[in-house]
Amino acid sequence: MLHSKLLTLLLFTFAINTWIIAQEKPVLKIHEWNTQIIEQTVTDQMHRFNFEGLYKRFMDNPKSLSRKELNFLYYGYPFTDYYNPVLQVGLETEMIFLNDSVKYTKAKIIGDSLFKKFPISVLGFEELMFTYSKLGDTTRASYFKVRYEKLLEVLKSSGDGKSKETAYIVTSLKDIYVITQTERMLLLKRKEKQKRNQYFIQAVVFVDGKKQKVWFNTSLIQHYGPSIDY
Repeated sequence: MLHSKLLTLLLFTFAINTWIIAQEKPVLKIHEWNTQIIEQTVTDQMHRFNFEGLYKRFMDNPKSLSRKELNFLYYGYPFTDYYNPVLQVGLETEMIFLNDSVKYTKAKIIGDSLFKKFPISVLGFEELMFTYSKLGDTTRASYFKVRYEKLLEVLKSSGDGKSKETAYIVTSLKDIYVITQTERMLLLKRKEKQKRNQYFIQAVVFVDGKKQKVWFNTSLIQHYGPSIDY
């Protein structure tokens, strides 16, 4: 009887530990850094790479930031109080719709609203670049273009999308739209995948005359933002 109770206790303990491990937030490797190091750095107000400082410098002059600083800015964003991918993707989607509908003035208003709440949006910079270009304001269009290109470089260098292990790491679902668009991929369908405590979207795209699978790691969205229905 004692052995039976001990075995039951051990199995229960194992089950609890397994559940805890499964719920742990993943540490994602990005170049020679990882998200744990990035989080500790950007949330430290005394560190020269704290998010507020990086963001101010980025908006003043994005070319002044090193490759490492740009990565810490973009991938440090999910660890800030600003981050809410559910609300952000709504505004990003609305901007696309308005620009596609040739409602550029309204798109500008939504874009301004987006960046007042959510400072980092690759798609937001891209759409405002397009908006101001259509409105004839080349100075503002250039302003957003430079910032868009800097963040796009960070996003695209996070992986190659060929496997789970080398998936692009995204902080907004619209980052998937940005990558497939800039890589001239026709998005056919996508499917959610999970491996332990990491989340992915496997997209099927048509590119270079054939179908291919492209992987996106959405773990930061899942673990650091409110639940979202894909």
